[in-house]
Order: sequence, then structure tokens, then C-alpha cells
Amino acid sequence: MSFRLYLDEHVHPAVGEHLRRLQHEVLTTQEARRPATSDEEQLAFAALENRVIITYDCADFAQLDAQWKAAGREHAGIVLCPTGLTVSVLCSRLARHLSGLTPEQHRNLLLWC
Repeated sequence: MSFRLYLDEHVHPAVGEHLRRLQHEVLTTQEARRPATSDEEQLAFAALENRVIITYDCADFAQLDAQWKAAGREHAGIVLCPTGLTVSVLCSRLARHLSGLTPEQHRNLLLWC
């Protein structure tokens, strides 16, 4: 099952490369020309593009998820990644996570990687 993913600006480029090798459609904030955009705008862009956003900004995106749900807004999913993980460990966790769900199951889901 292939996902449409959007990597927040602080996610290492090697993570995107790994996810592309796994046949996921990956777009980075740099490729979308959206660096230094607010978290709210990043989530809105990801939702519009039907992409799961992967981010290290755990507190901010957890709060945004709660606000969106309270307002009845939907997104394609949010994956929160703790800081301090090596790229290798992050890639492994993301691959395992994405292989366990379909994009439909991931809709409006907030998950920790």
C-alpha cells in the first residue's frame, strides 16, 4: 500500500529517500517551496494534497490535531516523530508503521512513530 507523504522541514532528506524506495509518494517542504511556513499552514497544505504529514514538532501538531478535530476539519494523518532518533531508526519505524495501515485507516489519525 502506497502513501502520499509530506515531510516537515526538519525531517532529514534521507528519510524521504528511504520512503521513496518503499514506493511511497514523498514531497518535502523544500520541494513544495514552503519552508518557514507556519505549522497550521503546513497541515492545511498536507490536507489539501491528501498527504500524511511527518514531523518532529510533536507538541504543536498534537495541539493542531485537537483543534482541527474540535472544528470538524479533516486531514490525511499526522505522524509525530520524537527527536533524537537516528535516521536509520526513524526510517525503520516509519516503514513498519506505514506497512500496518492503509491510507484510509490513517485519515484523521495522530500517531507517534
